[in-house]
Amino acid sequence: MNQVNETNNNTVLANAKSALAKGQFDVVITLCKGISFDELSRQQYVDVHYVLAVAFRYTQQYEQALDALSSLQQKKADHARSWQEQGYVYVALSQWKSAAQAFHQATVLNPALVTSWRALLSLYEKHNTIFNAELLKNAKQQFSFWQNLAKPLQGAADLLYSEEIEKADKVCRHFLQQHKHHAEGLYVLALIDIQNKQYDEAEFLLESCCELAPNFERARAEYAALLNRIGKYQLALEQVQQLLQGQADNLSYLVLSGVANAGLGHSKKAIEQFNSVLATEPQRAGLWVQLGHVQKSLGSLEEAQHAYKQALKYRSNYGDAYWSLANTKSYQFSEDELNTMQQLLQTTQWKGRKRWWWTRRQRERRRRSLLLSLQTWKPCWQTWKMPMPSCWRHTLLQWPRWRQLWMLLPLDRQKQKLLT
Repeated sequence: MNQVNETNNNTVLANAKSALAKGQFDVVITLCKGISFDELSRQQYVDVHYVLAVAFRYTQQYEQALDALSSLQQKKADHARSWQEQGYVYVALSQWKSAAQAFHQATVLNPALVTSWRALLSLYEKHNTIFNAELLKNAKQQFSFWQNLAKPLQGAADLLYSEEIEKADKVCRHFLQQHKHHAEGLYVLALIDIQNKQYDEAEFLLESCCELAPNFERARAEYAALLNRIGKYQLALEQVQQLLQGQADNLSYLVLSGVANAGLGHSKKAIEQFNSVLATEPQRAGLWVQLGHVQKSLGSLEEAQHAYKQALKYRSNYGDAYWSLANTKSYQFSEDELNTMQQLLQTTQWKGRKRWWWTRRQRERRRRSLLLSLQTWKPCWQTWKMPMPSCWRHTLLQWPRWRQLWMLLPLDRQKQKLLT
């Protein structure tokens, strides 16, 4: 796309946003339809379809709105406000479950979206025969926290989850200069540091936060999760035990406790806690994978494979689950599973693929572990001119001869054989 077209598109998009703010929805639709989508950058494509979807909703063209949002999410599946907008469309169509799912996805991607929490709370209260009381209780807690958070901190959190981390950091630090011992401010800054992988500073901030406000359970839970992440399992377990004293049946706290117990080698206790959570919320795909890891550490390969397959049942594009199945060294993929993985390799929506390029350290980790199975795992050390990791070299020597020969094929020959 040349610079002239990009400038023209930016001008049209700015005019469309201005018309949307004035409530001139027909003008918005006319402007957006006059744009050649093939000439748009990725961000322009996302912005145009979002503006267009909002205009379609206000003019009661709901099917067109859903089509625009679907196109947007194919480009950027983690666009939280597109899911929020989808929720509003489903509310207008009286499709309450679909609306709740869309608003929930918006809050998963951006917990600071107060409007999505408000919409969820309204749905759960008005349609309590459809949704259980636990969902209502959680929505009330989340809405209360984010609604009552200081406005600068709300803005910082929103910027954080909108991937504008530098701006979020500046806003939060400016707020803390004026309120030096503000527990919620320290909590939000810790979230920013965690996103920046600055775990030492985040650990200090969360520890300080727990000392300043011992009853701030959200900060203590985040502190325990961070301790689990950096391998300080005993300290994490101590924090979780304090949380469980007040809420012994809290599923999130049970998960944190299970992760800490697994890290300490208390595998049976971890399996018991994971199963307890999954009995209530079986849709937690990530937890199925964690359960499989613990069972694999005990040598229970069949149970581990079952857990990984359960993860795929609830999230069919879950790359870590495919990789974990392959890493058992005994699982045989079916033709359907191989075809699914091959299709996923061609998409940008596969969990993990988008994050390939974050940092050199993460590229190295993904290089060794992302592409899952022998049949789809391409020797990326040839592509990036990096030596084969010693762990893979050791594994390669243990493979049958036909597997070794496969790994020695050039990339183009592998690709040709996979696609024929």
